[in-house]
Amino acid sequence: MGELKEQEYIDKLIISDNKISKLESENATLRRMIFGPKSEKFITEVDVTQGKLFDDSETLSEPATQEKPETITIEKHTKTKPKRKPLEITIPDNIERRTEIVEPENKQEDFKQIGEEVTEFLEVEPAKIYVRIIVRPKYVTPQGTIVIADKLEMVLPRSNAGTSVLVKLITDKFADHLPFHRQLKIFKREGVIIAESTYNGWFTKASKILEPLYQTLVEQTVNTDYVKADESPIPVQTRDKKGSTHRGYQWVYQNPIKNIV
Repeated sequence: MGELKEQEYIDKLIISDNKISKLESENATLRRMIFGPKSEKFITEVDVTQGKLFDDSETLSEPATQEKPETITIEKHTKTKPKRKPLEITIPDNIERRTEIVEPENKQEDFKQIGEEVTEFLEVEPAKIYVRIIVRPKYVTPQGTIVIADKLEMVLPRSNAGTSVLVKLITDKFADHLPFHRQLKIFKREGVIIAESTYNGWFTKASKILEPLYQTLVEQTVNTDYVKADESPIPVQTRDKKGSTHRGYQWVYQNPIKNIV
């Protein structure tokens, strides 16, 4: 009787060991299917509410079949060279347009025009220097009175500098940052020789005429609650110490509200 109970106990242990081995094998298979490499995966989502996949009495009699990887054909991409965009130039309407018509050399009188092709180029002419001569004829009346036109009002009455020359002088210096010796070289290339002292004198006299505009600009610049300022050191030469300079400062103020300096 004792031997029979012992045999039953051993049989139960064997059955339990078989079940444990079976569950371990199923667990290993499921882990490979879920967490294994892509080629070994069979499912991507697991429903936790699905329950058990296998009954206790069910055995894994045949292995699962692997899915064949899908073959994707990608068409060859042909690169196209980007087209160069035409040069974009902003030209105001007040710029002069000069139209030139170029006819074919073999044009005959019986040809009939069916259209035209228009091409535009931006051209520039060098600065044209000329001498302005003012002639004021004198007349005498029957009563013996001499009549002559009044003198034209000039910016610098006792100089040979016209208004356009003074405007160019100041614009080239402050807007285009051309020092005087470079400006004089430009005149020299056109055959016009101007003494440096004469050019400096024109600048000094023209600057004094612009002082009222400068004072107005100063008032508009500082008339605000917010001003920016910066100092720039600059060597200053005086008559007291010829050949030497002392350290000076140039203060620049900006009104950011009106955007003026």
